[in-house]
Amino acid sequence: MALERMTTAWWGTILILMLMIVSEPILAQRYSGVWQNNTQKERVLLDATWGTLQNNRRELRQRGFRLIDIEVSLKGNVRKYSAVWHSSGGAERVWLDATWAELTAKAKSLSDNQELKLVDVEVYEKSGELRYIGLFRPVSGSPDQILETNMTWDGFKKKQQDLLEERYQLVDIETYIVNNERRYVGIFNKGGTEYTLWRDIDWQCFRAIRRGLEESGFRLRDIEIYRENNKNKFIGLWEQARGNDRLWVLEQSQIFLNKWREFGRDNLRLVDLEVDP
Repeated sequence: MALERMTTAWWGTILILMLMIVSEPILAQRYSGVWQNNTQKERVLLDATWGTLQNNRRELRQRGFRLIDIEVSLKGNVRKYSAVWHSSGGAERVWLDATWAELTAKAKSLSDNQELKLVDVEVYEKSGELRYIGLFRPVSGSPDQILETNMTWDGFKKKQQDLLEERYQLVDIETYIVNNERRYVGIFNKGGTEYTLWRDIDWQCFRAIRRGLEESGFRLRDIEIYRENNKNKFIGLWEQARGNDRLWVLEQSQIFLNKWREFGRDNLRLVDLEVDP
C-alpha cells in the first residue's frame, strides 16, 4: 500500500447548530461528513434536483443562511445535488456546468470585482467532457489564489511543493478518473497555517493517522473517498487548529442523518459533506 504525505498551512474553523431539509428517500448513495464546533444554525439538503437546490438556496438566503458546501452525484442517469448551509449570512456564488477555462475566468472576475474566492470545486462528466461546479465566498487574507486541475499525483505533489515555498496552502482537493488514470484538482490560497495531506490510504490507516494528528494539534478539514481495486481509499486534509471534530463515513442516508442530529446537539456542524454511490 502506497502512502503519500504533503504538508503546508491554514486557518482555524467554524461549526454550527443543525436543522434539516431532505428530499425523497435516498437508497443508493452513501454519505460521509466532517463536523467541527460551531453554534450557528445549519440546513442540509440531500439528493435533490438542481431546481430544488436553487429554490432552497433562494429561500435560505432570505433567512440569513449561506451555502458552504455542495456535492454532485449520479442516481441512475440523473444528476443529483446535496448541500450544506450555515447561518453565517454573507455573499456566495455558484457556477454550474463550467469548463475549466470558464471556471477560472469566473474565479478571476469574482475575485477582482466582488472579493469572492473559489472555496469548493466539484468535478463530473457531462456528454463525455469534464465539467465543474464552483462555490465562491469571501475569504479573509490575501486575494491571491492558484487553481490547478487534470494533474497526476506526481505533478500535483511537485506543484504543491513549489507553492509551499511561496507560502500557498491547499484548501480543497478533489480526485477523478480520466482515461483510467487518477487525476487531481487543487485550490491553493496565499498564506495560512500548517497543514498535512495524506492520500491512498485504507480506513484503518486513516483512523490511525487521524488519531496521531489530533494529538499533534491538527484537525480534519476535508475528506475524499474513492474506489481503487474494489477497495475504499481515503484522502485526508488536516489543518493546524484546536477544537472538537467528528467524522462519520459511508453510511446510508437515515443513519447519517441520525448521526447528524446527534452531533448537532453537541454544537458540531458539518464542514465537509461527501456523497458516494
